[in-house]
Amino acid sequence: MKKILLLGLAALFTCSVSAADNELVAKMSVYSVDQAKGQEQLTEAKEAVNGDLLEYQIVYTNTSDKTFSDLSIVGKIPSTTTFVKGSANIENGIVVFYSAD
Repeated sequence: MKKILLLGLAALFTCSVSAADNELVAKMSVYSVDQAKGQEQLTEAKEAVNGDLLEYQIVYTNTSDKTFSDLSIVGKIPSTTTFVKGSANIENGIVVFYSAD
């Protein structure tokens, strides 16, 4: 069974935005998803095996006094994972694009 160690994954995860340095601070978290009894339970993922369902969450905090609009946020997931089409939560008019490159 192939295992993926997720410890320190945040350091490997690349996030970028089109704003000046330190104005937007990113935090990425990785969770293992358990869908038992029709309920989704998230627990912090430390490792995963082939077939595990993972959820990546990116949270940005605006540390400036500026208001940003039309931001482009790019978050790259590890090449050993696959994006599940339709799985991104869309809020407040956010548009999600994804590619396998």
